Order: sequence, then C-alpha cells, then structure tokens
Amino acid sequence: LKRAARLVKDAAAAEASANGGEWNTNGDDISSGFRRSELEREAQRIQEFVTSASGATPRLVAPLCRTLLFGSKVLVGDLDSCNAAPPPPPQQQQQQEQRGASPSRQEQHTEQGSALASAYTASAPSSRLSAPPPPPPGGAPRALSCARDSLCEMLLTALRRTLGLDAAISRQRKACGEKGANSSPSAAAAVAAASLAHCRSTLLKMFSKDCRLRWNRVFQHPVTCHAEATKAPKPSKAKSASAAAPDSASLPIKLEVASGTGDWVAAQALADVGNANWIAAEIRHDRVCAIFSRMVMRAVPNLCVVGGDATDLLRSHVKPQSISHIFVNFPEPPHRSGDEDASNERALLTDEFFRLAHKALTHAGRITIFSDNRRYCQSLARSIGSLRKERLDHEKVLVSEDTSIKMTTATATTATANAATSGSQKTPRLFRSVDMSTQMPFEEFAGVRVYLGVPGREGGHLVNETSYFDRFWEHGQHVERCFLLLSRE
Repeated sequence: LKRAARLVKDAAAAEASANGGEWNTNGDDISSGFRRSELEREAQRIQEFVTSASGATPRLVAPLCRTLLFGSKVLVGDLDSCNAAPPPPPQQQQQQEQRGASPSRQEQHTEQGSALASAYTASAPSSRLSAPPPPPPGGAPRALSCARDSLCEMLLTALRRTLGLDAAISRQRKACGEKGANSSPSAAAAVAAASLAHCRSTLLKMFSKDCRLRWNRVFQHPVTCHAEATKAPKPSKAKSASAAAPDSASLPIKLEVASGTGDWVAAQALADVGNANWIAAEIRHDRVCAIFSRMVMRAVPNLCVVGGDATDLLRSHVKPQSISHIFVNFPEPPHRSGDEDASNERALLTDEFFRLAHKALTHAGRITIFSDNRRYCQSLARSIGSLRKERLDHEKVLVSEDTSIKMTTATATTATANAATSGSQKTPRLFRSVDMSTQMPFEEFAGVRVYLGVPGREGGHLVNETSYFDRFWEHGQHVERCFLLLSRE
C-alpha cells in the first residue's frame, strides 16, 4: 500500500508538470487525476480495514448468503471467459480419457447450466432474469421441484462461480477448526454455517413460494464478518442495543437503486442500524463486488446486496407494500446527447419502474431522486405528472383521499360531480411531492416539484457521504444539485 501511494504521488507530480493537472476529457473517459484520487481512496479504505481487523480473516459465508445475484452483468471483458468452467483435476481428466466417448467438462457445464436456466424459466416465465452461469465442478445439479428451488439453486451457483463461496466456506471451516469448534458458541456456529447445505437452506428461507423476498428472513440475524478476537472498533452502546433487538428483522426496508460502488449506501446503512434495513441494488457485477467489499470491510450488519435489474427485482421478487423508501442517486438520463428523442436502453426511470415502485412502496412510502442534471429532473417531473393523468384517463378509477376506496367508472361520474361541488375529492395520482419543512427553492412541473439543493435528512440522506458519481461530477466542476422527493398516494 505504501508503494502504491508513492507511485500515485509520482504520477500526479508528473502530470502536474506536463499539463498543470487540468481537467481533461476525451469522450466518456474520465481524467487520470480523478482515477488517481479514487485509487487513493481505495488504498485508504483497505489500510483502515487491515489496521482495524488486526490481520484476522473475516467470515464471509454469512455476508455472501446476503448477496443475491439475480442477473448482474459483466460489461467489461469476455463474458464467456468469465463463465468458463475451470479444467477438471488431473485424476478426473484421466477418467474422462479412459471413458473416451464422454462429453468434455465444458460441455457438461454448458448442458447443466442450460438445464438449470430452462427449469427456472419454465417455472417463472414472466421473469426476464439472465441465465445463471454453469455450476461449479462437483456432481450433478440438484433436482428442482419448484420455482423457489430453481431460483435458490441459481443464486447459490452464481455465488460459487463468481464470488468464491466454496473458498469462503473452506477458509471459515479451517479458521474455526484451528481454534477448536468447541472453544466458543460462536465458533461452533461458524463451523456449522460453513457448508453448502446451510447456505442453500438460508437462501430458501429468504423466499416465499412465489419467489418474493421475505425481508424478515433476509435480516433475521445481523451479519458479523469478524471473529470475537478481532480488535475492530466497537459500535456505540445505542447501536449495539438496537442491532441486537429481537424485532430487528421487522424494521423498515430502504432500497437504493443503482448503488454504484456502494460508498453512499454503506454509510447510510451504518447510520441507520437499529432503525431500518437497507438493500443495495446494482446491475453491474464489478460494482456488486465493490458493494460487497464495503459491506464486509465496514462491517455493515443491516445491508443486503442485490445484483440485477431493479425493474425486474421490483416486478418479480419484491412483495407489494414492503419497501418504505426508494433512493436513486445520479440516474443516467435517456438523452445524454441532449436530444430528448434519443433513446437509452439502460435508462432506469421509466413509466414501468414508477408503477412498480408505487406497488412496492408502503402506505406513504417515499422516493428520493438526487441528480446533478436539472433538465433531467424537470423531465422526470413531467413524466410523473403524466403518469397521474394516464391513470385517471385509462384506468377510470377514482380513489377517495380518506378511505382509499376504489370506485368503478359508473360511480366515478357521480363522485366527480360531487367533488366539483364539495372540493373534497382530489385527482388520483401515483405520487405527490412532499412539502419540505425547510424553505428550499423549487420549480414545479405538472404538479411535481423539483427542489434545488440536497435532500438532507428530511429527504432520507442521513449522513453526508459522497458517492462515486458525486465525486466524479464535482471533479468536473458540476456542482449544481437538485432532487425530487415523492410520496406514494
């Protein structure tokens, strides 16, 4: 780490002498100065972890079982090489050569992976999740009797293929075995938990029969990554008491969509221990690994990492009215080029997303959208306003503000006429803007406010932690911030 710090410092001095360290852009590339600053942050993060952990090996099995890889994507490099099966052991190679006509190991993995994907697709045809990678060596896949079994086997396979679950199990059993499984209850529990059967059982308990996440089971036990002998900083008494509370699994659920490298969500979750549990959803697999790293290194007990498309997650695996707050920080606009007619297939905040979010949010649940792109926030405000009008025009349903009773088209006409007279009936809508208690300037589009500034605690940002994208835009002198704070109607 010291050598890396010297190299980064020398590179910074060399570039400063060459061009004054000015901000240089080339298309979508970021400056070498920003990359150096991120490397310095990463080195500092690792240094703090190594110092606090005192060389102890963290127990990774429990946090891995709270990392759900529904369909994260590898966007850099060859996807086939990432999923390629390792060569079999020499003894197994000899056995295959003796059999002669048997298929290759790679062909076996491909067939098993295809069968697993087909089983899950057949049991859950509405899902758009990507196929799981081939299973690791070690026997034929288990018999899959239902959609939940298929899904959990897919998640387990992804953990083994891409995040090293087998290695984590082996290391945890070895570390606890060296100390003696009978030395303490926690050591004995760690040995018992370090098995594929236990991981499979843990994943199965997290889902209902229709493959919806059961948050009380996901957060049934706070994740601890370090052994008792670790000299890691102890949390405050208030946090320790709240984390150990028996009802910690029933705390509100907060979801950040497109979490990036996880700096922001890890900080918020740590500040919210004992008050809420957090979900970090990210589609890029390299960033899923970065979030997992932060969850382990910062010992975040109330965080779950989800790899996959957020829209698919809300549609297929989140129970209605189970999320209390959804956060979207620095979403990528669909018209980066400036042309509003341009399309972006990776655009997240679509009409479908907002409808699914409305279904997933609890009564009076909230959405906070934080951005540096004022124009995009204005466009989102108009879209949300049109969603409200579309529901009125196409669904022909009016919702009473006091009783939330749905009325058919036949009674809607009478109710509308009465509302015009009494003024007590509001136009039904998916979301409304939250009135901020602080005097904050805003613009209004289609009845939706775009606040100018940062959300703060009232908007759900508990601590001031910059994300990767926040630092990126600040480095480029993009310092204007705006946000939408919406409440579910």
